[in-house]
Amino acid sequence: MFEPSQNPDRDAIAASLRYLREDAGLTQAEVANAIGAVQAAVNDFENGKPVLGKDKIDRLPAMFGCESLQEMVNKANALTPVLDRDAIAASLRYLRKNEGLTQAEVANAIGAVQAAVNDFENGKPALGKDKIDRLPALFGCESLQDMVDKARESAPAQYSHRDAVRTRVEKKGAGLHNF
Repeated sequence: MFEPSQNPDRDAIAASLRYLREDAGLTQAEVANAIGAVQAAVNDFENGKPVLGKDKIDRLPAMFGCESLQEMVNKANALTPVLDRDAIAASLRYLRKNEGLTQAEVANAIGAVQAAVNDFENGKPALGKDKIDRLPALFGCESLQDMVDKARESAPAQYSHRDAVRTRVEKKGAGLHNF
């Protein structure tokens, strides 16, 4: 098991794996092969299920030129936008509902399944970077930041609460808060 004081938590590792894997153009099957797992286990791990053992997880950093899990998370943090997943998910939910779109319609437009959109809106790391990067265009925005700003301008009370929560979490240093 991971000691929080020594290693990032599994959610941070899973989010980092997904981001770095997609950034490197690797498939889940390629990662699975490199660490001695099956593709389904990598998929489940990226989606928040604790299916990979410590021995497999400890092999991940080397795939991305890192010496430790913390270095891998730090590398993903350095590459990801400043926006956190919660802000993007809340913006997606608000704008989707505001424009009368269903989760299925959003999923179809970004090449995902409805369950992944639902999970993402509910705080799970269910959408990869490639899918997340397609969201702004659905709402006439050029970037994720524009999408979040558009939602914040439309519903400031909702976002002031989320920003306060985000600030408290960041002060605690709770790991990767980006997607």
